[in-house]
Amino acid sequence: MLTKKVILIGFAMLFFMGLYLLSAIGIVPQSVFFYYMIASMFTFLIYVRDKQAAKKTRWRTPEKTLHFLSLLGGWPGAILGQQILRHKSSKKSFQTLFWITLALNTVFSFCLISYYSSSMFPGIAKVAFP
Repeated sequence: MLTKKVILIGFAMLFFMGLYLLSAIGIVPQSVFFYYMIASMFTFLIYVRDKQAAKKTRWRTPEKTLHFLSLLGGWPGAILGQQILRHKSSKKSFQTLFWITLALNTVFSFCLISYYSSSMFPGIAKVAFP
């Protein structure tokens, strides 16, 4: 049986695979793929630093910063940080806002991709911009 951890990590990896495929066939610029990779790696490193600070009772990264990084596209790295490090993965209020930031980023990205790909694939633009 699949655990929540495996499903969430798989979700983040599936996102990257899909984004890579879209960039490989030219629907999405490669820079978008690299942006998400860098944003996710940076966000994951911030989660690592915050987890270490929590263990040593040092200054912590504010939750609003973690959410802002997710909103900017670092949410796959945030998922990895939450699941691998077991950090911020059980706090309900944090998780609720996290999933909202993930949804907002996804909708924004879909609209942006649809808009920019409309010149190559006119039918795609009709999905986001009827």
